[in-house]
Amino acid sequence: LDGSDRPGGKARRVEVGGIGIDVGAESVLTSSTHAARLADELGLRERLVHPEPVAAALWTRGALHPMPAGTFMGVPGSSASLAGPLTDDEIARAAAPQTPTASADDRSIADVVGATFGPAVVDRVVEPILGGVYAGRVEQLSVQAAMPALWPAVRDGAPLSTAVDALLPDPSDPPRPPRLIGLDGGITTLAEHLTAAITAAGGRILTGTLARELHRTPTGWRVVSGPTTDPVAHDADAVVLATPAAPSARLLTDHAPG
Repeated sequence: LDGSDRPGGKARRVEVGGIGIDVGAESVLTSSTHAARLADELGLRERLVHPEPVAAALWTRGALHPMPAGTFMGVPGSSASLAGPLTDDEIARAAAPQTPTASADDRSIADVVGATFGPAVVDRVVEPILGGVYAGRVEQLSVQAAMPALWPAVRDGAPLSTAVDALLPDPSDPPRPPRLIGLDGGITTLAEHLTAAITAAGGRILTGTLARELHRTPTGWRVVSGPTTDPVAHDADAVVLATPAAPSARLLTDHAPG
């Protein structure tokens, strides 16, 4: 039962200039072996691709600059190169970092990085990166939540540059394997092929169908959909919920209140 108008959830594709473009998820992590295994089962192994390793860049002060090297999510290490996005004065401030005061209380990334390296590092480097990753402002992003690898240094009052250096790969190390997997034609095609395989195997997918109630039966479960004036019962041996937190809580309250 799918409440949406088509299977796939957050994976969705639209056509732009005659080309199919993923507008939801466009790739999966290489570590997500379930997705690769599913692609194998669906006969899509030959269509697995890795995004081209194109270097990232920052647009600031009217120009495009290469992403600074020697940083962790924009936080500079001891050998970071900040020329380009930052002025000479801002680089000099970042090159003389202050050690954060030890505190067990969580702090915002803007507060910690700004006090350590100066506000320009926050505004010109960290904000563009984290704003894209977490869709939030660094003034409101928690160090513990968004940069847990740096939290011990912040908590203990240790130099942040040293903590960053410990996280960066050794330049002499071989290149890391690709971290992302995509599908030729878009990651949305994974859901499309899965839908076709389920249907071919005799399965039924009902779209535009919201699950309103979940009940135990002597032989398994009953899911109720449809309007309250005309309910529809779906009996099953087992039920898998792939629903947001609020409806999941509503459906499970009588069965797993904890």
